[in-house]
Amino acid sequence: RFTPLKDVQAMFGGEYREDNVVRDDDSNYGGYGDTTHVDEGVQSRSLYAEAHAEARERILLDAGIRLEDHSQYGAHGVPRVALGYLVPGAGLKLRAGYGRAFTAPTLTDLFYPNYGSKDLKPERSRTWEGGADGSWREGRISAKATAYRTDFVNLIESNSFFVPDNVGRARIDGQELSARWAPDAHVSLEARAARKNSRGNRALQKLGAVQEGVLGRAFLRNGEYFDQALWTILHEN
Repeated sequence: RFTPLKDVQAMFGGEYREDNVVRDDDSNYGGYGDTTHVDEGVQSRSLYAEAHAEARERILLDAGIRLEDHSQYGAHGVPRVALGYLVPGAGLKLRAGYGRAFTAPTLTDLFYPNYGSKDLKPERSRTWEGGADGSWREGRISAKATAYRTDFVNLIESNSFFVPDNVGRARIDGQELSARWAPDAHVSLEARAARKNSRGNRALQKLGAVQEGVLGRAFLRNGEYFDQALWTILHEN
């Protein structure tokens, strides 16, 4: 981590990861025994860089990128960027962001005997997000609102033959709202609500697409904080 300019902070680094599986499985089909031997592995090398910049004490910018070389899927880049604006005298911060994600199949998905497939493609997604954060009365009252959308391609799930396959394509968009009031240092009241709209196929079950609303409170008793859920709804979409 270093500071190349007065209002700019940056960080860069690298990573190497290696995953291996070694196993022997005994099987018996029609009275004939056999042993399946698996000795496979994947490696990935990556470089990443992140930067945070501020301008005029109101504009905030975060940007980053990760470059990864995967032994199974080659090289790819995963960028992200976020922009914030502090509204003068209003106690508000407006924000927006964009990012991409890359998730390689697990060793089980790739190499498990009579199940895995080396032809699988990695899961990919893109996310757009925007919202506002507010804080008033020295932080005793705060609120947050967020809207987002994520598009997924090549989601991995079991197909009709019960083996992993890239059969998933989905989109999830939704909104999240929260508000908090803390009249003193020992009591706070918080309300949260979230709504997710999902379109796609059975792969959405893997993503946990739900609708949720919750009302809760936190209180101090005998020197220890407790959280209590007053109202909650969970509904599968």
